[in-house]
Amino acid sequence: MNKTTREDSRGSGGFIFLPYFYKKICSYYIFVFMFSKFHALHLILSVMINKITFTLFFCIQIIQAQVGLTVQKSGIFQDEKNRSELVFAEEDGYGGLVSVRAFYSGLSANISGYYLEHYDNQLKTLGKIELPHSEYQLKGLKVADGKIYLISVDSDKATKTWKVNLYTSDLDRLNFTHSALITRDDIEHNNSSFFNFN
Repeated sequence: MNKTTREDSRGSGGFIFLPYFYKKICSYYIFVFMFSKFHALHLILSVMINKITFTLFFCIQIIQAQVGLTVQKSGIFQDEKNRSELVFAEEDGYGGLVSVRAFYSGLSANISGYYLEHYDNQLKTLGKIELPHSEYQLKGLKVADGKIYLISVDSDKATKTWKVNLYTSDLDRLNFTHSALITRDDIEHNNSSFFNFN
């Protein structure tokens, strides 16, 4: 009788143990299956991203190859001043170029003046003028309809005012006239950053 009860208990124990073991095995295979699906999806996405990136890079290279880039040399000339730097450059509308360069004198870090130069489409100098620096800062250059427009911020210490001036000249003459756009009083309590052209 003991043997049968042991067999029954073994049999019932095996019967109870089988679903638990089956659940573990199934959950393991489901996990492996899901992981492999996720891994496969990850691989597919990474391959697609690589292909899209390569295609975009290739298209950008083709577009860049189609954009015409021309390099043109000017005549070699020596700068009249020791140190100068390009401040503004603008096309003149006729294939030429108008440039403004600031120059410095000696070891000073302050600007001594400006050169305004007009070049044709072969980069030959059509006109050049030196703009003396007297307490003003050039803030903008615009070339339109055969005219050159310069915007400057001037400080007048005698009247203690700041002025924003517009200098205008014909493109072929380089003879500037100016008109005040804005005037601000009380120079001690204000500075040029008030106009915030930077």
